[in-house]
Amino acid sequence: KAYISDRGLDVVYVVDTATQTVSQIAVDNDGEIVVSPDGTKGYIGNCGSDPGVIWVLNLTNNTVSTSIPTPQPSCPFFLAVSPDGSKLYASGTFNGGSYGVTVINTANNAILANIPIAVDSLSLQDILVNNDGSRVYVADPGPCCGGVPPLGFPAIGKVYVINTSTNTVLTNISVGGTPVGLALTPNGSKLYVANQESSSVSVISTATNTVLTTINLGAGKKPSLIKITPDGTKAFVLNQTAPIE
Repeated sequence: KAYISDRGLDVVYVVDTATQTVSQIAVDNDGEIVVSPDGTKGYIGNCGSDPGVIWVLNLTNNTVSTSIPTPQPSCPFFLAVSPDGSKLYASGTFNGGSYGVTVINTANNAILANIPIAVDSLSLQDILVNNDGSRVYVADPGPCCGGVPPLGFPAIGKVYVINTSTNTVLTNISVGGTPVGLALTPNGSKLYVANQESSSVSVISTATNTVLTTINLGAGKKPSLIKITPDGTKAFVLNQTAPIE
C-alpha cells in the first residue's frame, strides 16, 4: 500500500497498489505521513491545534487510534520512525521560538526527550533515521528573511547529526542554502540533501560527516524532496517549479 497526505482536504489517501483502488482516512493534518516498519501504524502531524499533535493511525482498519500532544514541538511537521519502530522523531518549533527534535516512545506514546537544535530558524525541515538507528539527521535552513541571498534566506544551511543513544547533537554539517529534503543511500554511506535556494544537492559522507560533492541543478530550480532508488544508483529530486528533475 501507499499513503498520501492531503492537508488541504484533511485526509490521508490509502492506495492499494495491487488493485489500484483508493480509500481515505479523515484526519486533520499539516504534514507528511510516516509508517511503522511493520506497516500497522501511521503517524502524521497537525500544527493547527495548540499544542500541536501527532495523530496515530491504525492502518489495519484505516482509522485514527489516538493522538500524541506535542507542546514541543508545537508544529510537528516532519516525522521519522526508527528502524525497529520503537521511537518516533518529530522536528519543529519549540516553546519560546527555538527549534528542535522530540523523541517519542511508540509503545506508550510518551515523550522521552526534547533535543534543542537552533534558536533562530525558518523552521526545521526533513528528518530521517539511519539504518541502524544510531543517528538522526535533520535539515535546518537557518533564519528567514534577514537579507541576501534572494528572498532573504542564508546562503548556507546546516544538517544536524543527533546521537540517538544520548539524544544530543553530535555535530552539524554546512550545506547549501535552505536545505529541505534528505535521503540516505540504501547502505547508509551517503546522505543527499536538497538545497532549495542554492538549486543544488549536497552529497555527504555519513562516515566523516563531510560534504563529498555538490550537484548543481541549474539556475531557477527549487529542489525540495529527494528519493533514492533501492539499488542506490539514482536519486529523484522533486522541483517545486516543475514535476521531476
